[in-house]
Amino acid sequence: MNSEPFGLHEGQTRSSMNLPLNLLGSQYYSVPSVPKPDSDFTRYYATVGEQTGLCMISAATSQFENDPKGIVVREKMGVMGSRLRDIYGAFVKHDVMRKNALWIRPDDWLMAVQQGEREYELRWPSLSVGKVGAGIAQIVLRAAAAGPDRSVILLSYRFDNYSRCQAEQAVPKISKQ
Repeated sequence: MNSEPFGLHEGQTRSSMNLPLNLLGSQYYSVPSVPKPDSDFTRYYATVGEQTGLCMISAATSQFENDPKGIVVREKMGVMGSRLRDIYGAFVKHDVMRKNALWIRPDDWLMAVQQGEREYELRWPSLSVGKVGAGIAQIVLRAAAAGPDRSVILLSYRFDNYSRCQAEQAVPKISKQ
């Protein structure tokens, strides 16, 4: 993990990535392999604009089973966060329970995440260009639920061209019929 997360960089086109991409939605692709995989992650996803190129790369871990309290996922995020801190500098922990949440018991930690009542993320909000390298605007490491007792960790790198990529997606395509 460096200024070219997983060996990819801002603005790469689908063809320059030389990867077999599987379209999941407008500009959103499943990437079966990346040039520099990380052993913590098993799946990769990319947002690639037709004009702007690669604007976000994400990765997901395998599922952590039998973790309704979220202990395993939080411990693993701590280890990953420390590793990322060595590369990108300090992060901010975002651990928020929504007001009037129903899933408030410690045994319901992951169910609260699944129901959108809790957010647990490590964020790098202000990245030093000298430390990070050109092009990375935001990094987020997030706990997600794959069920009431199964969790995953998602890591996303948004590049500086992300807002242009989103704007490109919002422009309606004109049919050439």
